[in-house]
Amino acid sequence: MFDKISSILKPNTLKGKLLSMLMIAISIICVFSILITIVLWHISNKMLQHSMTEAMSYAAERLESVFDATSGIAVLMAEDPVLLNYVKEPVTNNKPEFARTGEITKALANYCNNNPYISYIYLWQNGKYRDEDGSIIRYSRYYPVASMIKEDSRRKLNEVAVEKNGKVEYCFLDEDKEGIFLTRVIHTIDDYTFINHGVLAIRLNVQRLLKDLSKANNTSEQTILLLANDEEVLFSSQKLPEAICKKILSMNREYKVLKINGKNYFVMERHFKLLGLRYFYMAYYENYHLLRSIYIITTVVIILVASILFFTSKHILDSITIHFDNLIKKMVIYSNGNFESIDVGYDYSKRNDEIGMVHQQFDKMADQIRTLINDNYVKQLLLKEAQFKQLEQQINPHFLYNTLETINWYSEAAGEHKIAQLVRALGSTLRSTLERSDIVTIKSELELVNNYMTIQKIRYENRLEYYIDADETLLNCRIPKITIQPIVENAIKYGLEENMDTCYIYIYVKQCGNDICITVKNTGSEFEENIIDKIKEQHVVPQGFGIGLRNIHDRLQLAYGQNYGLTVSNEDNMAVVRIKLPKIESELKEEEHVQTYNN
Repeated sequence: MFDKISSILKPNTLKGKLLSMLMIAISIICVFSILITIVLWHISNKMLQHSMTEAMSYAAERLESVFDATSGIAVLMAEDPVLLNYVKEPVTNNKPEFARTGEITKALANYCNNNPYISYIYLWQNGKYRDEDGSIIRYSRYYPVASMIKEDSRRKLNEVAVEKNGKVEYCFLDEDKEGIFLTRVIHTIDDYTFINHGVLAIRLNVQRLLKDLSKANNTSEQTILLLANDEEVLFSSQKLPEAICKKILSMNREYKVLKINGKNYFVMERHFKLLGLRYFYMAYYENYHLLRSIYIITTVVIILVASILFFTSKHILDSITIHFDNLIKKMVIYSNGNFESIDVGYDYSKRNDEIGMVHQQFDKMADQIRTLINDNYVKQLLLKEAQFKQLEQQINPHFLYNTLETINWYSEAAGEHKIAQLVRALGSTLRSTLERSDIVTIKSELELVNNYMTIQKIRYENRLEYYIDADETLLNCRIPKITIQPIVENAIKYGLEENMDTCYIYIYVKQCGNDICITVKNTGSEFEENIIDKIKEQHVVPQGFGIGLRNIHDRLQLAYGQNYGLTVSNEDNMAVVRIKLPKIESELKEEEHVQTYNN
């Protein structure tokens, strides 16, 4: 293992050393380029983070200002003489004072209307949160009484207010998931002692506040604002999936990019000290995909350019070191006793530099040695080789066909029917090609096509379907050998090999008047207009069997005249080739035809 690593790091050849130097240089350039791209990516994110920090600070300041303003309202209400007199001596159902009640309600309305995010206000005498005698005062601009907090929640607010002894405190209630309550006691000082007379509770609609703040931006998409503790999201300007909330809460860095409802958001976090909560600001990252694509494309381009540079350098080195490799190749061959002239793919006789002179002198030396031994040793070798070639040429091509038949028997015996079928089809195809006559029957030509399609059917399975419909009265008519098969092969190439759908090929042999019409249709491809004429005039460079179609057309016209040949068209989303040739009955009987195959 160490030897292999050492050989890679310290190559022995000149080419290897130069390549190692190039690889090191290219790798350094590539690494530095990628690092620069990564730095630019982070700089762009930092710039976005900076701009978002300003927007986040503005939203956070507005949020804090609303809470501060609400706290200020609570302080003013606690010092309001109207409210203070009421909690000292509340109005009850048993002792109604409608004028006084209206004055209190008017005072609550003034405070409530000063802050659009105050949902409603509660006021009760200290400890009398049960509302047994109807002494609790409630005011709301839009909340019905039934939607307000229940007795247990009022008890909790009462306990918190008394415990804080005049300080404004923020509370969360289990029964109300969209609001935060500010509570404090209304008290007086008598002989340096605080006397609690009543409790004030204000509901702040945080959900509405966050929604309003999320709309205050200049982007096409709303900003998403969240307030959360360490375990769950408490308030959100937009309803988010639970999985997204977990990702947000698990943030452990300054910023993060998350996909929400198919859109990318740049997420930042700060602590909302007033409530002891985490505050998340999420802005729509409109250009994230573009920047990320540029980053990826730049990285790919750097790697691609480095690869191209490496292979280009390797090619240049190859063009230099190949001459030394050729010289070494000659030396190795000559050292083994082979002094024949070697074609290394380059003519050094026309090269006048040092490399050309070395090769020329070496070739001259080899020619002199070869001249010395040519009369004896080589002549004997050539004689033996000629005898071997003579024996080799005596092998009949039918030997290959007979070998395929043997493989077929063994495959059948072993139960490998697919292999047997494939070998039979290949053997039949080979037997057809061994036929010496250039003119065969339509039946023989269709057998060749069928054998060819059998092989292709095994290859492509369900992706290839073909149908042959031939008039039996025409099967003994004459046709030039290998006329239909190239057209079928062309249909498979363009209808199947370049298309993943199933290719259907239809072959029809019908009589048209006094002539024979052979039609080959296939799905999955179409012909250009006047393709054969364009190939003839060299307006189109033929690909695949384009030249085959032209040859078949020319061969038919030379044999039978200008009225016969090929026509191509597109019908019903299929490529169609029609072969027109005269109806000529074969003078060869079927038995004689079969005998020709076996010769």
